[in-house]
Amino acid sequence: MTQSETAEEVAVADAWLSACLRRDFEAVPPKPDWKVAELVNRMAYHGIVGTLVEDAELMQAQPADLAEQMRKVARGHAFQELAHGRILTQIASDFAAKGIEPMVLKGVALAYSVYDKPFLRPRGDTDILVAEADFDRAPEILTAHGFSLASAPGGRIVRSQRCYAMRDAHGLHHVIDLHRQTNNHAALAAVFTYPELRARAEPLDGLHPALLRPGNVDALLFACYHRFMHIDVPITVAGR
Repeated sequence: MTQSETAEEVAVADAWLSACLRRDFEAVPPKPDWKVAELVNRMAYHGIVGTLVEDAELMQAQPADLAEQMRKVARGHAFQELAHGRILTQIASDFAAKGIEPMVLKGVALAYSVYDKPFLRPRGDTDILVAEADFDRAPEILTAHGFSLASAPGGRIVRSQRCYAMRDAHGLHHVIDLHRQTNNHAALAAVFTYPELRARAEPLDGLHPALLRPGNVDALLFACYHRFMHIDVPITVAGR
């Protein structure tokens, strides 16, 4: 929520977005003081801009200025997806050449397995889990593709992930979180281990067959576990 948005305005906007998702074509944007930018930002917060834009009938029912801004944001998401997917496929080939079997978690795995178009599942990074023995080898491949270490939790216990980032020739920002465990918390790290997930993994064929993804049951359980973890440590989107 921005400083210019009140809790009541956000509630009204969310109610309208809910109506849009239900395909209520008689629903109109909040009036009289609705602002196109704030409405589209709210859609982006919920990750549904592309989903709404894909509904041609719904889009025809929207004011022209709002529809155009929604399409502009969705095009940006699609362009980012194309660029990021290309990088991931290049990295996947190099992982395979080194005998590393990367497990893609969460948003990217879902985007390329259960969504009709991957840009419909926007996200800020790609989470990759590798075997313990490969955790120190994998960064060589990431740095070879222009990534640099952005952060790495330190200490004897908390050192189960490293964040790598890069900006491509188009100015787009790409982030990969490399994990050797699925959680930094010592007690939770054993809930989902790489060997266990690997035993039931499936190729992420929608992106690259050398990339693996958790099986559907594991993915669902992992999503619930991840949501529970963030009840006390919430994720923010653009500061909200």
